Amino acid sequence: MKVPIGAATERFLLPLEAVQSDQRGDYVLTVGQDDSVAFQPITLGQREGNLVVVASGLAADDRVIVNGIQKAPPGGKVQPQEQDLKVETAAKPARDNDTQRK
Repeated sequence: MKVPIGAATERFLLPLEAVQSDQRGDYVLTVGQDDSVAFQPITLGQREGNLVVVASGLAADDRVIVNGIQKAPPGGKVQPQEQDLKVETAAKPARDNDTQRK
């Protein structure tokens, strides 16, 4: 039996290669309206295949750097090339508590 706990909240999925970590914690690099790079701390959630849930730290209109992170220092300028991400998720095996029982 599945029992919902609380209301569903909207979360973001990012490719794992976009997420960086250091002594301060997990973060991504974002691109502002003026094409400048910014350090953005995030809180991670569950991993789904090659993606990870971002529990907090991002807004819907944030542009996250996925490729070329080494060439994008915070405070620097970039020439962003926006792309649709191809998402691959691993199939999750069925578990007894994932099925509804009558």
